[in-house]
Amino acid sequence: MKYLKLKYTIPSLIIVSAICFIINSCLKPNERKPDCVGKDRWDVKTLTDAGEPNVNYTPKNSTVNTLINIPLLQSIESRTLRFGIELNTYSIQCHIREYKLSDDGDYHLVLEDLSDPSITMVGEIPDPFCSSVQQSKHLAEFTQARNDFKNTLLVTGQVDTGIYLITGTAFYDKVHGQLGAAPNAIEIHPILSIGLKH
Repeated sequence: MKYLKLKYTIPSLIIVSAICFIINSCLKPNERKPDCVGKDRWDVKTLTDAGEPNVNYTPKNSTVNTLINIPLLQSIESRTLRFGIELNTYSIQCHIREYKLSDDGDYHLVLEDLSDPSITMVGEIPDPFCSSVQQSKHLAEFTQARNDFKNTLLVTGQVDTGIYLITGTAFYDKVHGQLGAAPNAIEIHPILSIGLKH
């Protein structure tokens, strides 16, 4: 009798464990990065820098084409403080050509200008599981933007081809051959909200 109980208990445990693994994978996708802290201007990227209180969060309407043509007036180093238009928040309508999950856990989006798909810039959504990102006052917005973006992903792994409305702060990255980078290396980083307009 004990043998029979053991015989049926082990498969049951295996099934329960498998279900728990699947549920956990659904709730926490394979996005968590153990080394999630980026190197260059990480505090500016995550709105945890000393200049963050000076950011104007009332968004200005703009376009990809307009933003990539704003002159970069100083060189960007790893510890450059927030400056200039990085104190502004912008809303743009665009297409998303492609995306990838970066090594630092951010979703890296290639944003296309609506009038010319050859004109692109980068937008990034921080990883809310990252401990340093969790120090940001904007964690709830990152989390919501992340979830809203994931809801637009198709079964094929591609992004919905509709028109997106993206809002976030301006950021100048260091030029290092980023996928879809603008000539002046401007980005919407971090993205604070994202949605399909269709």
